[in-house]
Amino acid sequence: MVATSEWDAVAEDFRLHLVSAAAAGETIRTYVAYTRLFYNWLSIRELDIFKAEKRTIATFLATIARSHTRNTVRNYTCALRAFYRFCIADGRRQDDPTGGISLRKPKLQPRRPFSPSELRALYMAPKAAPVWICDHRHATEEEALPCAVEELERRKGK
Repeated sequence: MVATSEWDAVAEDFRLHLVSAAAAGETIRTYVAYTRLFYNWLSIRELDIFKAEKRTIATFLATIARSHTRNTVRNYTCALRAFYRFCIADGRRQDDPTGGISLRKPKLQPRRPFSPSELRALYMAPKAAPVWICDHRHATEEEALPCAVEELERRKGK
């Protein structure tokens, strides 16, 4: 297990690595924060972040997926992938345990096209008269025109 003080130094090195790679500020903050959460999750289980296996990372991501959106889980995956690539470049690891971890896209449901009767009903539907908004109320074009003229005159100072 990595001591907290050692982790703080590694997290700072990771942050500087992201800065040098010209990552956006929000990306840097997110990646460091997500990696820190992973470190804390591992610490509770008395596991070492530098010795984490693919299965451990997949379990962590599955835990995150229970209460977060798919996009958030993808962001965690990207953060951990960036962290472990940094570890390889820095000599802390020889392999990337995030290799091969990806989110599967959900199967798309087949689209149901409109039936001929639905298309006919849409085509034959009457065209609604345009609705204008005048003084926060709905009005027809005929009602809105005098109101618009009044508004123009008011703006001109008449």
